[in-house]
Amino acid sequence: MPPLTLPRARVEPIRTATEALSVVSLAISRPLREELVVISCDRFAAGQAIAVFDVRADTPAGVHALAHDVVGLASSSPITTGVIVAHVQPTDSPRTHGHLERTLSLCLDRAGLRLLHSFTVRHGAVHETRQ
Repeated sequence: MPPLTLPRARVEPIRTATEALSVVSLAISRPLREELVVISCDRFAAGQAIAVFDVRADTPAGVHALAHDVVGLASSSPITTGVIVAHVQPTDSPRTHGHLERTLSLCLDRAGLRLLHSFTVRHGAVHETRQ
């Protein structure tokens, strides 16, 4: 198997889930803690920026606030057209990625942005929830 190479920021597109996860893995905290890793991408899917948000979304209002923070990050660059997100859940959390993903997808759509890939990351498992 050939070695995995990372897409170069602002130059090469992130085309596959494997490439997206390889970039996400650079930003995930170790040991794992609950967080949301966001990669903003341009129209060619080249990564522009990586941000990590603490997930403290215990209420619907908290989920909406987090979604708006992600949209704010993505909207801060005029060339960003989409995002890749990874919700890290080190333990079984009462918060579901599904609710966060639906809210985030709706907020991104309203802002004219696309959700390119979405993942849930747990100890020993990664699940792609959107491609």
